[in-house]
Amino acid sequence: MESILIFALTLIGITAILWRFRLPPFFALTGAALFYGFLSGMQEMTIVFTTQGAGKIFALLAIPIFCGSLIAQVVRQEKYGSRIVTDIEKLSGKPALSSGIVGYLLSIPLMCCMTAYVVMVPLVENLKVDEHVRKKCFYAAAIGSTLSFVLLFPLPVLYSITTNLGIENVAAFNGITLPASIVLFIIGYLVLWKKDVLADVWKGSDELAKNISRIAWIPILLPILLLAIGYAYQGFSLLTNINLAMFLAALFSLFLLKEKNRSVVFEKGTKNAGIILLDLCGAGALGGVIAASSLADDTYLLLEGAFPIIVIPFILAALVQTAQGSRVVTAIVASSIIAQSSYAAELTASSLILMISAGTLIVSYVTDPYFWLIQRTTKDSIREVICNYTLPLATLGLLLFAATLVLDAFLF
Repeated sequence: MESILIFALTLIGITAILWRFRLPPFFALTGAALFYGFLSGMQEMTIVFTTQGAGKIFALLAIPIFCGSLIAQVVRQEKYGSRIVTDIEKLSGKPALSSGIVGYLLSIPLMCCMTAYVVMVPLVENLKVDEHVRKKCFYAAAIGSTLSFVLLFPLPVLYSITTNLGIENVAAFNGITLPASIVLFIIGYLVLWKKDVLADVWKGSDELAKNISRIAWIPILLPILLLAIGYAYQGFSLLTNINLAMFLAALFSLFLLKEKNRSVVFEKGTKNAGIILLDLCGAGALGGVIAASSLADDTYLLLEGAFPIIVIPFILAALVQTAQGSRVVTAIVASSIIAQSSYAAELTASSLILMISAGTLIVSYVTDPYFWLIQRTTKDSIREVICNYTLPLATLGLLLFAATLVLDAFLF
């Protein structure tokens, strides 16, 4: 059980360092990986597992996140997001709800909830709403982007889980996870607003956005369209590869720009993608060291007698999420460990997917790069971010956990 104690010390250390010194997450998480590895007795193998963990994340996500970041900059450069928000405004009539819906949608083609949020920032900043409502719009966008990112295929979380568990016919799981994400989104909106739903109103419409063509939707819809074609027509099955679909979508999106703007978009997109990837690789480094340690086995031994087997993937995912903050890394580490366990065959694929996904929503705290991005943009205190982001997401994760228990008992 020594690994659990070292894990707790590592978690306390990360929290203290990030809280006190505000180091970039890459350095804090990579340093934590080295600390955990050396303290666990891995010695020189610590560096090997650290680089392997970071490399695995880079290999899995570099192309989708880079291409998604380029698409995000195209949307931002051409002010396409204003058109998208205005169109959705006609459907919802509520700015926070609209922001949440756009965040939910943007996360799908951009393959990253943080990139989707970055695209939303200038839109929310220019919304004609009260300042109180504007902050709620930021949080709604964050929660919406997180839910689609965690629960929809082929986004990285579900892609990582299903790949490591060797699950086939993955697209069919969207029939379960899509409705679940929508229901959780609605609950999250109501939880976030509590008794303030009636205050969620527009002060005026964005007249400038009405002059922007509906071509604005093309960069957002193109990756989804390419993937759909790949699944629908066998001759185009190569398009089901997310790397190819995102590459083609980003390439086409660049041609929507004026030639003079392409170098600007490429430069800014590369910068944003690099920051996101470095943070994720830092989380991957810590995840790689944790996966190589005895933490999973020790946790299983500690939990197996106290909890039903179906609960273990959820707790394991929640622990990994707490330690390193990246939902993708949590999905990779938790699913890799479970795939090698003796109890994986005792659970249905649907239950495993939903339990790990639920665990990634728990404890989005100081180790989560998204937490600090939201704090910087809202300029709220850490306590306010916890109340408006961490706790609502944890509530939704627990609801998904409870729903999975019911579905496993009566449906799966």
